[in-house]
Amino acid sequence: MKRFSSILIACCSILGLLYPGCKKDNSIITEVSSQNHLPMYSPKGTISGKVLDACTNAAVSGAVVSTAYSGNVYSVTTDASGSFSFAHVPAGSFQTTGGASVITGTYSITVSMVNYNAKADSLHRYRNYYYSSVTVAFTTSIPGDSLVVDGLVASVSIPISMLNTTVKGTVVDQNMQPVSNAIVTLWDESAGPNVALYQTTSGAAGNFTFRYVDNGLPIMISARSSDGSLEGSTAGIINLPCNISVDSLSSQNSSGQIVLKPASTVSPMVVSITPQNGQDISPSGLQIIYLFSEPIKQTPYTRTDLGFGYGTMMDNIVLDYNGLKKTTGAIPFTASWNSSFTQFTLTPTDVVGSSKYSISILNVLSKLTDNAGDSVVNNKAITGDYEVLNFTTNGNSPLPGAPVLTRRLVPGVFAPLDFNGGAVGLEWNNDTNARSYNVYRSTSGGSYVLLAQNVYSLDYKDSLTSLVYPAGSANPLEAISVQYQVHGVSHDLVEGPVSTNTVTVSDVVPPRLLTASESAAPAPAPANTWVYVLRFSEPITQARAETIAYYAFSNTGGVTFTVTQANYLGYNSSSKEYYVQLVVTTNLPLPVGYTLTVGTSVTDLAGNAIDQNFNAWTF
Repeated sequence: MKRFSSILIACCSILGLLYPGCKKDNSIITEVSSQNHLPMYSPKGTISGKVLDACTNAAVSGAVVSTAYSGNVYSVTTDASGSFSFAHVPAGSFQTTGGASVITGTYSITVSMVNYNAKADSLHRYRNYYYSSVTVAFTTSIPGDSLVVDGLVASVSIPISMLNTTVKGTVVDQNMQPVSNAIVTLWDESAGPNVALYQTTSGAAGNFTFRYVDNGLPIMISARSSDGSLEGSTAGIINLPCNISVDSLSSQNSSGQIVLKPASTVSPMVVSITPQNGQDISPSGLQIIYLFSEPIKQTPYTRTDLGFGYGTMMDNIVLDYNGLKKTTGAIPFTASWNSSFTQFTLTPTDVVGSSKYSISILNVLSKLTDNAGDSVVNNKAITGDYEVLNFTTNGNSPLPGAPVLTRRLVPGVFAPLDFNGGAVGLEWNNDTNARSYNVYRSTSGGSYVLLAQNVYSLDYKDSLTSLVYPAGSANPLEAISVQYQVHGVSHDLVEGPVSTNTVTVSDVVPPRLLTASESAAPAPAPANTWVYVLRFSEPITQARAETIAYYAFSNTGGVTFTVTQANYLGYNSSSKEYYVQLVVTTNLPLPVGYTLTVGTSVTDLAGNAIDQNFNAWTF
């Protein structure tokens, strides 16, 4: 009975926004807001602002401003004063601190100048898009009362600049000679460093031009030679003046030029290794190849023709034989550089099949530099440069074929899953060439990761705790899916091809309407105003739950039902169900035996339509 009373009080809170005399009972906070969700009403605020020219401070009319909330994107056009406004923007989160309520919501704002630019000449155009954000906040005017909310108008000013500045300059080398075909980049320094706006290539005389750059923008320009060996930039940030159509970097003196030097700020690194770490390869003609991002400076240490014992890099390479894929000993090898000194090749001898090997060149890399003197750095995207590289050689046993993977569905053991997850049963066919099997799993199309290794049976059970994101959230944001694949492993421990099919698991159980209750809205609501509380078995898509057209009444005995509000209240910790609240008006008192039906357009997060066997409630 206490929960039923709380629901009535929440209804009163909603209607109290329309009827100031409605009384409130703070006991509702204990049941709903204790879960850090919005109270059982929908406080809304206003976002307003102006779009202004950053240089002239003049209003910009005709800009299309957009933001998104409640599952929809809303757009307005700025007026003659550059102003725009969004009304009835819902709050995003609710919190009670020290007896005071704070309700906030942060929204992204996009300003589109596409239509504006289509009508303007080339010197009076802006960028096509600008971005900003604003936080709508609400405060309570009565200490300790979290149900009385004052709407706060959140304001934002969005400055934009015309694209009427031309930037010119030249690129030269250390000897002040023009550098042609250099890659020149103009960077926006207003919001933060390294935001690239434009890129071009220098001409035969080293000259470059950027047209239609933002008026008054702080910029930096960098350049790099086509082979990557030289690079440089302007001396610090250039603040382009407002209302000047051309800002020229003079090519008649060195201060107006970008002088390129050996790429001292670009450290060399290993960009690829063959074989890759963990790869299984043929022992025949085996070579280990390291490819560098730029030439490596040749010194007496980098010589490979002297062999071992002369203090060269050859003495710091460790190549080990690690046994029959299951004792360690170094094996001999030869090595060489290519003509451009960008590729280092190591050729081991006495390599056999069905074996494990490892190689470390860490002590070598730490002593190598490029021609500018920069040391080789670790490439974190690959394994085997600053880490030990491991690989195996394949043997004579045949590879298993691709398993045929299927999902087991056994009543009471492996059933179709809802948003809470559950047990997933997998099984596959036997292959006489397979010693064991490896099971892999992916989430929502992401990378596959090893789930189980050396499975000797022909089936596997995986337990999923959730099929929504974020997992464990009372009101999750979206549904996820899980994919499975299986590889057979040969008797030489070589992994065979992936299973011929992928098993995908997702929430396939439709949501159900569990119960529904109705009560008269408390005074001072108009006569024949009713509040309905609908309880669902799982999370519902909010935009669909709040579409009033998806609710219908039948067997009404001539009474007209009009749904005026539909609010998704989300998870209720007491009942462990998901609530939707309707406000309905009728022309007469309620009849007996009428039915409320939830339309099939109401879905869960996975898109499953509501179960048609459990979508109606008769009062």
